[in-house]
Amino acid sequence: MLLLAADYINGVDNLMRFTGDSVHYMLSCRREKPGSRGMSVIEVLVMMVVLLIGIMTIIRMFPGGFFVLRRAENRTFAARLAQAELERWKLNAANLPAGIIPIDPQGNELLTLNPGPPFNDRNGPFSGNERVYGWRRVKGETVKIPVAGEIPTSAGTIRGSLYVLGFSPIEIKPDRSNIKAYGSPLQRYVRDSDGDSKPWMWLPSVGYAIDYSDDDGSPKISFPKLPYQRSYIISYSFWQQQGATPPVLQTTTEEIIVPPDAEQWFDIPCRGHSSLKAYATSLGVQTFGMDDNSDIVARGFSLIPINQPWSPDPYEFKILDAVTGTLIFNPNGFGYFEQTALGIRPLTAHIDYDILDPSIIREDKSVSLNPPYNLKLSLSFVVADEPLKAPLINHNMLIVDPVDGSKIPVVGDKVVLASGNETADILKIDYRTGTITFLQDTVPAVDLAQKQVQKPIAGKTFRIYYRADGEWVVQVTKPYEAYNRQDDAAIDFRHYVLENNRYLYFPVCNAGMSVTVDFSWVEEVNGEKIQHSVAGEEYQISTETRSIGSKKWCFVDLQSKHPEIAARAPNEPLNLRGVWGSSLRVRVFWREGPGAIWQYAEAETSLQRKPGEV
Repeated sequence: MLLLAADYINGVDNLMRFTGDSVHYMLSCRREKPGSRGMSVIEVLVMMVVLLIGIMTIIRMFPGGFFVLRRAENRTFAARLAQAELERWKLNAANLPAGIIPIDPQGNELLTLNPGPPFNDRNGPFSGNERVYGWRRVKGETVKIPVAGEIPTSAGTIRGSLYVLGFSPIEIKPDRSNIKAYGSPLQRYVRDSDGDSKPWMWLPSVGYAIDYSDDDGSPKISFPKLPYQRSYIISYSFWQQQGATPPVLQTTTEEIIVPPDAEQWFDIPCRGHSSLKAYATSLGVQTFGMDDNSDIVARGFSLIPINQPWSPDPYEFKILDAVTGTLIFNPNGFGYFEQTALGIRPLTAHIDYDILDPSIIREDKSVSLNPPYNLKLSLSFVVADEPLKAPLINHNMLIVDPVDGSKIPVVGDKVVLASGNETADILKIDYRTGTITFLQDTVPAVDLAQKQVQKPIAGKTFRIYYRADGEWVVQVTKPYEAYNRQDDAAIDFRHYVLENNRYLYFPVCNAGMSVTVDFSWVEEVNGEKIQHSVAGEEYQISTETRSIGSKKWCFVDLQSKHPEIAARAPNEPLNLRGVWGSSLRVRVFWREGPGAIWQYAEAETSLQRKPGEV
């Protein structure tokens, strides 16, 4: 055994000697080769510099490629978001607004604002920002009063009919003057207020009496005598002139409160009213009063505080949540039928309001049925470190249950509880990809009574409010549902002018939108008169403008589709039976940094709800 070990050790020693000699021999041979030497430090540094230059050149090529890919990705996201918004309104066509109008930050209507493109014209009367952000005033969103139920609120559980507006968050001014709800139009009776007609004695509940020019120059209105207080909403046009500029026609909406058993004529709170003359003069403005036959009157819904009990009058509503656009109507309105100029109809509310900020993205998304419970937003690079709209919404994201209005406020990756405390381990948000992952089967939410509740999330559809990096904006534009003919060139958002039995002129804010027209004319052939009729034919309003007097208007040329109109019989004018707005367009805007050029994608369809249809 010892001899074997000794032999083994001797063998290893001999092997190591042989190996060492071999290596020594090989190295000696390499050194002996002519021209063979190692690399100097300078050569290594030169090679590193050359390699670094090559790497930097390649790296500089990639940002352009990344930018192109990002832009293509943004365009795909924008098209997807625009189409989703369009499909949402197709599914809710019964609630379609009468129109959507551009306004400035102070709430003034911008009837001369062209919808564009372009969106970056800094030389015109409106900047690109106003063309993108301006369409915020919703006119006449319509809903039949829904079935009533028990609703938790900060004032306790109340019974009412819940309705969530089509756009939100909504802007509420301190005097709440920019949100109104009203019923269907009433029937007009023109009477002399100085006579002995006493219209309150004979007016039907569906009607009202109006006098456009009382002796003192103030328009007056009267309503039927009823044993309870009522609110009426009157929308009308009036003439206004500032300095030496030509007079223009403006539109306003006012509320008139009628006491119980009223037997009188009421002054219409018109901006041209004599009581406002001194104020108008101080501003250098001259007003001319109401434009005849421009008025539309309906029963108004009284806006009452959340803690005030309902009265027997079904025309009442409350604002439950401005962030989610949630309203409650008097439960007596469900099943109530009102008499209107169009006949007896279920009580229907038409709501005017202003969108708070169209850069707050709102979309409905569903959570996966099985773990991991993921929800993917349409946009990437979601803003994670700024509130949605301080001080109204101090969270960077808001997740809402659209069924009961309960909310999950989010700050970063933390959920804000009803107590105001923040808790983690409820969800995780990848703000870069726009992916929300719920880490539990249920999530704490804050209900309408500001109490904490647990919400199961598997397969649940949530409404998410968020912003995305790149100043993303969702804009919806719609022409007015029904236009009335005006015989002069000073028209507002709901009127048109017929010129030369051929052209229909509209305000510039309708440029590029579509209308359907019903009309007829008489053609004379060999002494015989032939009647031609056209019903529901669609025309696109021009983006080109023309001047009528001192103002520019866009137009529709009826002869573009019917050149034979030019051959109509002498003394036979074109008979226009109706003009209706027929299009709905969604544009999604974004840009790569402040002041950069606006990019956009759009989706458009023919979608309309004619007056009287709900």
